[in-house]
Amino acid sequence: MAPDASSSIQRLRALAHAPEEQAALAVDLVQPSQPRDVLSAALDVLTRRPVPDAREPLRVLYAHILAKPEKRDPGGYLRRPLLDALRRVATPADAPLFLGAVTTYERYPPTFQEEAGLVRAAGLIALNEVDEELAALHAARLLADLDHTDAMSGEPAAGAASLLAAQGRLDALYLYATLPPGVGNSETTAACLRNLISLPVELLPPLVQRYAECTDPVIMVGLFDLLFGHEAGVQGGEFIIDFLAKTRDEDLYHYLVVMLITGRNEEIVQRFLAGLRWETHSAKRAIARDALELRAEDPAVAEALARLSRG
Repeated sequence: MAPDASSSIQRLRALAHAPEEQAALAVDLVQPSQPRDVLSAALDVLTRRPVPDAREPLRVLYAHILAKPEKRDPGGYLRRPLLDALRRVATPADAPLFLGAVTTYERYPPTFQEEAGLVRAAGLIALNEVDEELAALHAARLLADLDHTDAMSGEPAAGAASLLAAQGRLDALYLYATLPPGVGNSETTAACLRNLISLPVELLPPLVQRYAECTDPVIMVGLFDLLFGHEAGVQGGEFIIDFLAKTRDEDLYHYLVVMLITGRNEEIVQRFLAGLRWETHSAKRAIARDALELRAEDPAVAEALARLSRG
């Protein structure tokens, strides 16, 4: 880091006790001529402490990057926090800028893979601040943009699912969750499932059945988040108990058992405790024992713990 950059960042940090002065300094530092590290530090401050005076410098910086994005911000790592800071002081006049971000696709040599997912994800959230209807339509588009969804994170489609759920728009999420196996991205499928907590309960059994044989742990976590988090209370009790008895995925078993024990749904807890009498898998018994310690004061749990300890 250059000495001047280091000095600017230190000045920002030194003003942590004076938020107004810190924000004012951050506004002054949001200039195209500043080093990347300084810009990142200033954008972090303005995201946490938004001030109206930052809007125009942020817009100028964004325009500067857009002039040569392949040189000034390949991958969108600077535009993402820039958009996060700008949306906090945005006005309806910023809609075209955010619309441009959510429709940005960039490919660079040598691989020419698309690399602007971060920009689209941040642009969508920003657009939602000034035009919810337009943002919802683009969120649905991003869900369907399967060729440009990150294989590991599911972004920007996973973020689009959360936005649609926050607006109470479940249609696209339900459609994605019912795509044929292997078509959708695992992280995005999981995001759609966990955000369907207000789905009518009569639609849950066929959805559960659809994933009854699924072996993808990411998707199954999303499904269990839905079943335990549904607005009408825990759903799919029979499926949950059966899954716990049959699975050999120790990580998923641990996740589910902890969720069950801490969820305080007594009917399912009692059924799980009863089933532990017949559990012979040593790793699952050890996982169950550790999880049950979270409720060791419960007499029924204490009894199950004693049985597990006896082997």
